[in-house]
This record gives sequence, structure tokens and C-alpha cells, in this order.
Amino acid sequence: MSLITRILVIILSLIIMFLGGYLWTHRKKQFLVFTPADKPSLSTTLAVLGGCLMVAGLATLFTSFMANLVPFLWMIVIDVILATIMTFTLLIYLFSN
Repeated sequence: MSLITRILVIILSLIIMFLGGYLWTHRKKQFLVFTPADKPSLSTTLAVLGGCLMVAGLATLFTSFMANLVPFLWMIVIDVILATIMTFTLLIYLFSN
């Protein structure tokens, strides 16, 4: 695996960990247009998504230093799936009354 690929994946893992940390720290306070105090299920959802994203980011960071390509590719796919789930889940809360 080339050096530029490793650098890009490290940047990806840092972004994923930042998103997870942001969701985790904002599970009890208002952010953007969401108020978790009004919807307790949103707080739980933010905690679960934040934890999953932080773990996935750490796992991606770990696999970026491995020589085997298969776990590396699986973690990138998992990161993309989790980011998509996060987006659609927050859209559901945005449009629900």
C-alpha cells in the first residue's frame, strides 16, 4: 500500500472519530436544529452512533498500519455505511414532529 493511501486513510479515520466524538458530546445538549432534551430517543441514538463511529475510526486507524489489504478495505466500507446511517437517521429526526 502506498504512502499517500495510508495518509488519506488516516485523515478519514480522524474525520470519522471527530464525527463520533461530536455526536457523543452533543447527546445531552442542543446542536444544529436538534434538541435531545425534547426527544430522549435522539439522545440514545446520538450515543450509539457516536460510539460506533469512534470505534470504527479507531479500527480504521489501526488497519491503516497493517500490511493486509482486506481488513483495510472492509473498514473503509464500514465507515461509509456508518456515515450514511448517521445521515439518514438524523434526517428522520429532522423531519419528525
